[in-house]
This record gives sequence, C-alpha cells and structure tokens, in this order.
Amino acid sequence: MLTYALRRILGMIPTLLLISVVCFTVIQLQPGSFIDQYLDDPRVTKETVASITRQLGLDQPLWIQYLTWIKGIVTEGDFGYSFVNGRPVSSLIWERLGWTVFLALLTLVVSWVIAVPLGIYTAINRYGPGATIMNFLGYISLAIPDFLVALLLIALVLNAGGTNVGVVQPRLHRRAVVLGPGARPARPPLDSDDRHWS
Repeated sequence: MLTYALRRILGMIPTLLLISVVCFTVIQLQPGSFIDQYLDDPRVTKETVASITRQLGLDQPLWIQYLTWIKGIVTEGDFGYSFVNGRPVSSLIWERLGWTVFLALLTLVVSWVIAVPLGIYTAINRYGPGATIMNFLGYISLAIPDFLVALLLIALVLNAGGTNVGVVQPRLHRRAVVLGPGARPARPPLDSDDRHWS
C-alpha cells in the first residue's frame, strides 16, 4: 500500500510540470503584457518602463522566466503577484482552497449518505418501479457533463441576483452537492443471479 501511494505521488510530479508548462505557455500567448499600460502614458518615460521590465524579469527569455517562476513556487511557495487584485497569488489560492476542500468533503459525505441507501433499496427491489426510476435518474445524472452543471449553477446564481460567481453561496451548497462529480451507480446485486445487472 505504501509503495502504491508513493508511486502515485511520484507520478503526479511530471503531470504537474506538464500542466505548469501549458498554463505558462497559454499566458504568454495572450496579446499584450503588464508593461503595455505604461507605454501609452506620457508621464512614464522609456527609462522607467525599461526599469520596470528588468525588475519583473520580463526582459529575460521565456524559459528563464518559467524556471524563475517554478523555482519561486518550489523553494518559497511564491506563485507570483496578482496586479489585478493587488495581492500575492498564494494568498488568493489559500483563500479559495478552504471552500474547495469543504465542498469536496461535503460532496463525498452526502454522496455516500444518499448512494448507499438508494443502492441497497434498488438492489433489493431491482425490478420495482421505484428502482427503475432511481436507476434512470442516476444514469441521466452521470450522463450530464460536470461543466454543464457548473454553467447551469452559474446561470442560477446570476438569475437569483448574485454578482460574484467565484464565491459559492450557502444556499447553493445543497444543490451543488447532489450533482457532485463523485456520483457512481450504487446498485450491486445482493444475490447470485445478476443476469439482469447491466
């Protein structure tokens, strides 16, 4: 078990590196940069712009910028600075990580609380109308993509008068949990005759 867990953890390293390269590349492909806002300002001289560029390391090749960014993350936990929010990126991540972990654990608990009793019920009454309806609704929910559910929840928040869809409102917790990504069919056969199990 320990060997398996260690192998999975080590396997995450190349995946995370690949994701970081893709994210960094996508950001660099976007037109413009943080310095562009100073180029059109007559109050800012070219020397000032060049000084800011050197301070931010934007005059370095892209691969050096990437290595500098990764080094800051690994050695100091420094993900950079958000000029939009005026705060370090790490503080923004930790601020939202709590809600992410809370929703993930709540989704897991509620999914099992709902899935286990329904699975036992549908296994005992496998040909009854209630089990048929439960199976139908379960497979429909599994067929709906997670991103579509997210878009529907965002539209629901906006229609309800919400303006900040980045923070989950308490009244949406119950709705978001039921449609969590951890849903699985939970109807194992309780007898040896599983010819109709499909």
